[in-house]
Amino acid sequence: MQEAPSVACGDSSPASQGSRTGRDASTPPLRSGGGGPEGRRGRLFLLGSAAAFALAAPPQAAAAQAPSDAQCAALARPGLLPDTAVSAARIVPEAGRVPAHCEVTGVASPVAGSRIGVVFRLPAEWNGKIIGYGGGGWAGNVRIETAAQDLARGYATMQTDGGHPSPNAGDSTWVAPGGVVDEVALNDFAWRAVHTMTEVGKQAAAAFYGRPHTRAYFQGCSTGGRMALMEAQRFPGDYDGVIAGAPVYSLRVQLGEIYRDWIWAQPGAAITPAHITLVHEAVLARCDRLDGVADGVLTDPKACAFDPKDLECKAGQSGAQCLTAPQVLAFQRAYTQVNGPDGTPLIFAYAKGSEPGWTGALNITADPVRAAGVRNLNLRAPMFGDPNFSFAGFDPVRDTPRARAGAFAKYYEADNPDLKPFLARGKLILWHGLDDPLPSPWGTEDYWKRMQAATGAAGQNAAFFLAPGVLHCGGGPGVNSFDMVAALDAWVTGGAAPTRIVGVRLAAPNAPAAPALSRPICAYPALPRYDGRGDANKPESFACK
Repeated sequence: MQEAPSVACGDSSPASQGSRTGRDASTPPLRSGGGGPEGRRGRLFLLGSAAAFALAAPPQAAAAQAPSDAQCAALARPGLLPDTAVSAARIVPEAGRVPAHCEVTGVASPVAGSRIGVVFRLPAEWNGKIIGYGGGGWAGNVRIETAAQDLARGYATMQTDGGHPSPNAGDSTWVAPGGVVDEVALNDFAWRAVHTMTEVGKQAAAAFYGRPHTRAYFQGCSTGGRMALMEAQRFPGDYDGVIAGAPVYSLRVQLGEIYRDWIWAQPGAAITPAHITLVHEAVLARCDRLDGVADGVLTDPKACAFDPKDLECKAGQSGAQCLTAPQVLAFQRAYTQVNGPDGTPLIFAYAKGSEPGWTGALNITADPVRAAGVRNLNLRAPMFGDPNFSFAGFDPVRDTPRARAGAFAKYYEADNPDLKPFLARGKLILWHGLDDPLPSPWGTEDYWKRMQAATGAAGQNAAFFLAPGVLHCGGGPGVNSFDMVAALDAWVTGGAAPTRIVGVRLAAPNAPAAPALSRPICAYPALPRYDGRGDANKPESFACK
């Protein structure tokens, strides 16, 4: 059994610049903010995030000479990096915990019309390994904050803008300008940008260090998690290990948000944040102790028998004291999976306990057309083949298959469960926070089960973790910071498959102080259970069962 040390976590998404899903990937003194979805605003239909779970400290390595300007500048020589025009190759001096490194920026054009921005950062003290990162929402990610901690422990890092320069995770105007899908840009973002970044980045590292890399890893969360699965599915030779967190691997995520907008737009179903608090407190009162300790973290949502009907208004009750019959139905729908006539999942349910994040993730007003006003209308044409598609009239049984059968889904989705070619040589860590108010953890669980069925014995090279109390790619009342990179590296380099990874809880900026919390997250299907005797804030008091 392997335990990885707990560390600070962050979000590698460009959405961190003022959006609800953003977190900074670095730890103090670099860490500049973030926190869970409960403190942010936006939607995955527009946004997303990609987590980079950073390392505790730089490696203790022998001092190395700083890279020379000439050594770095040589990477700008035309023709050295295939299909890539290098715009700058410069030495970035040490700053705080970010070591001196050679930073290479450029644009790769593997096909006509393609302009894939890439950034490679090559530290003087190289551990022989490289790591690539995914983006967030509808954008890539080239931020130094994402790479800082891995640079500090000696990784050469690779990043891309996803094929379009806008760092705004909510900007999807590049997908279908004028209502016409830009297939080059869409293919770049869907799969080609990360693969190109990887191929060119490997060559840049080999040219700079004079030797090839020994291991290659990729990590991402949300859109970055989709990119991780896409790499494993399409290019199984690119990486020795990938980390896919809360992956938005299917358009069912965006379609699920449209559906939930529709739920609360029904007559009488509109709620307020106070109703969400009412329901969440009732969920915890009923189910918080199922893991052996009452701590505000719901460890096993599927075992929770709470029914929103328990809160239906009785005589003399009104407002936020209770739920009307339409509100009860809306909550019940949110907790219920929608299947097609053949039983295929169309919309995955919310997990009980995730309610605090709903306020920023949903339209919970009485305005039945508000959904059309806040969802990105630019995506109606590529998703539904109709630039005038009405979100307010969305029917999950009719419209989900329609959207997923189109050309947009063919490029974008990373839904293929057959990872045998990748798992024959590489390792996969898949994870999801159980309090995620955006992509449902049950969607990731569904992919895991299908992948295991499709890969057979090769499936032993994949591990899946559900993280109680963790929101979208971080934040929440659970242990929202854990070191997946260290666990993956130990596994790839000859260790046992991780079954228990210890994490800590990081408080959101300006949040009230909470007791220090350290606890394991457990390899699926196990969940952490309190032993009833020790300190409930210590990991040794919990067993994976």
